[in-house]
Formats: sequence, structure tokens, C-alpha cells
Amino acid sequence: MELSGLLGKNVIIEALTGVFITNNVDIEKLKKSIAMSSCLKEAGLVLRIKGQEDWKEKINELEACRDIRITIRRVGGIGRQINKQQIISYFKKSYPGKIVLEAKKPEIKEDSCNLSIIITDGVIIYGIPIYYQGKSKLLSINPHDLPYYSPGALNPWFSRLLTNIAGLEKGVLLDPFCGTASIPTWASSNYHTIVCGDINPVHCKGGLANYSWLHGFDSKINIVRWDYNYLPMREASIDAIVTDLPYGRSVRSRGTSEEELAERFFKTFCYYLKNNGVTVVSISEDLYKFYRQSLCYLDSKCLMFIHSKLSRVILRFVKKTQQVDPSSLIRQG
Repeated sequence: MELSGLLGKNVIIEALTGVFITNNVDIEKLKKSIAMSSCLKEAGLVLRIKGQEDWKEKINELEACRDIRITIRRVGGIGRQINKQQIISYFKKSYPGKIVLEAKKPEIKEDSCNLSIIITDGVIIYGIPIYYQGKSKLLSINPHDLPYYSPGALNPWFSRLLTNIAGLEKGVLLDPFCGTASIPTWASSNYHTIVCGDINPVHCKGGLANYSWLHGFDSKINIVRWDYNYLPMREASIDAIVTDLPYGRSVRSRGTSEEELAERFFKTFCYYLKNNGVTVVSISEDLYKFYRQSLCYLDSKCLMFIHSKLSRVILRFVKKTQQVDPSSLIRQG
């Protein structure tokens, strides 16, 4: 979902465990997408795809190389029956007189050739890496280390993931349940305006502190205290809505239930979107059933395991109609 959001729909022609194969993609846009991604690390050109039982392959593209650096990765522990040293020994024998080394990660250098070997789903993919960026810095950021923390705060990498799935690089981004403002703080897209809010005034103040800690004070973001039942938004005024629906005590303490809030959200969010606008929402599996209340088109979905005790369903909606009839929406109060 993230790569489709960053590159556009219909770019993935094959999806394997941990690997996506695309076609006719602009290389510079692909590099930018990897840099913006929450978890994608490497982009490269596929040379060969072989079955694991017949993995030996002479790569003619390496004949002109002075030295060869090989990175071998098993996705999710797949292909443990294939010995790494056996692969390295094979390439040393296949290219006599050349320096063949195993590298822990791709190093894009002009004076040497890099070969990535990825073992997944019964196949071995041989490719030349063209861009690599590790994600350890983003993944290592703990919400506890930010100026303001509240239980249930989203991890930065997950917030980045949600905004990337939305796939819009400009316009107005809305997070109606911003909490600690993790989603707007870590949004990688260059939205012109970010509007977010929360019913808890402490969250509004703390969320602004978190955003300012990373970006400084600017006029691009507005954090407002509001009740979702009475959002101060006009019809068809938002380009993208990205949010994580509140759950647990944070909802019940405000005199409503998680089910009531989810039903209300799915019945109304489409009203605020522009035509072709996108909504990406993360919800618990128990609330997934309410998505059918939406008047927008469900474009894609996936189940994401956050940690051992928490999983979320990510839904991506697109507004296909020119207008949503306000009379079809439930207004409370």
C-alpha cells in the first residue's frame, strides 16, 4: 500500500514477501519514494529471477567489473537451506581475477559493482542496487522521547506509513483525532496546509510542541480544539484525511464509545473530501465492520501488526463522486 501511494496505482506488477517488482517507473521518483518511505530501504534493477533449487546463474553484466560486492538477504528467514558462503564461493570461481566480497548492505560506488541477491518465496532475485537508505534512525525514535507523550501515541514510522499511503504531495491534510500530533509531525509529503485537532486541550498544546520540536514554528500547521461532531470544515474542502481512530480510555472518558465514534466517522468523513480526495484510517479489528457506512470507495486495506499486543487495520478510501448529499449524514446534537 505504501509503495502504491508513493508511486501511484498499478505500478506493482508482482508482490513477493518483502519485495515489490515494478515496471516503467521513473528512477528519480523511485529514489525519492524510498527516501520518503517508512520502511522501504532499497531500489534496484532486476537482472534475473531464478528458482531456489536452481540458483546458480552467471551474470554477464558483471564481466566488466573490477571488484564485486555482494549483498545477500533472506526475507523473513526464507531460504535458510541456501548457504551464503556457498553463493560467495560460486561467484569467486565464476569471476577469476576479480575481488568478490560479501557486504552487509549495498554501497553505491562508481568504482565497484554491487550485486543484491534476495531470497524470498521460493525464488532468488539478482539485481543491481541503484539507491539505498536505511531506516534505523526513523525506527529508533521513541514517542517517549518527544516533548509531549501520552499513552497510545503513534510511533513515528507508523505515522509516516499512513501519510505515504495517502499518496498526496500537496494540498490540505486533515487529522481530526491528532492526539500527540504524530501524523502531522512525521508526514513526509509536502502538504501546503496541515489542519488537525483533538477534543483534549492538553493534546492540542502538546501536539504543537512535538511538531515545533522537529519543524520549528511555521504557518503550515493549525492545531485546534474541537469535537468531531462539529468540525468547522466546509464540504469538499480537504485533499486528504489521515488519522488513527482513538480507542480505549481516551474515548470512553469523553462520554462516548469506540463503536459510536467509528460509526460517526465512517458516515461523515466523505463529506469533507474534495473529489478524488483520499482518506487513510487506522482502526482496531473490532471496528472494521463500520467501514461499510462510508459513502467513499474502499480502495485498499491491510492488517498491520504494531507489536505483540496491538494490531490495526489500515483502510484507504477515495471519493469518486462529485458531491456527497449532506442530508445522508447523521448530525448529532
